[in-house]
Amino acid sequence: TGVLNHATLMAELEHACAYAGRHGEPQSFLMLDLDHFKRINDTWGHLVGDQVLMHVARVFKAGVRGSDLLGRYGGEEFAIILRKCPPAKGREVAEKLRQMLRESPMKVEGSPEIAVQVSIGVASFPGSGQTATEVATAADLALYRAKVAAALGWKGQNAGGSPPAQNRTRSSRLGIIGNSDICRLDGEASGSASPAASGAKRSSASRGA
Repeated sequence: TGVLNHATLMAELEHACAYAGRHGEPQSFLMLDLDHFKRINDTWGHLVGDQVLMHVARVFKAGVRGSDLLGRYGGEEFAIILRKCPPAKGREVAEKLRQMLRESPMKVEGSPEIAVQVSIGVASFPGSGQTATEVATAADLALYRAKVAAALGWKGQNAGGSPPAQNRTRSSRLGIIGNSDICRLDGEASGSASPAASGAKRSSASRGA
């Protein structure tokens, strides 16, 4: 796919957090998981699946700055380090990337276009964590919550975990661990539990959502 591998990406995140801490600069970290990617592999085959990953990488590269770093986090997951990027801007970039991918189906010769959607977890330094590991964990948790909300088919998530009736609409698949460690889905507060306090972990089964 022509992007950083997991080890290099995490090393760069450590360097970026250390630099940002020394210079008092914000940064954002996005974790992006392709929705129903297994279905693409099962329907079209792994060769087409690999082409989809390269297509997605091209779309993401086109949507970020040259100073930002795009890498494969694992499987169908990507991650992006947004340097000198405050939380609000990180959310804007995440939403832009989601829309770009949604509007850029992959063309397969002799076959219908393949629509690709993505769920995104957004975390920030230093608001979501003081180390690269903490920031990555926060983004992973935000991604998990975004995928859960999308699977349930509603926007927003209250502290009790049940959707308000007026919010039972299609989710935008955007989860955020904000500057005060408040999880938001589609910009709506869902309680004030931090990643460490919640203790929530994504299971391997949830990654297929």
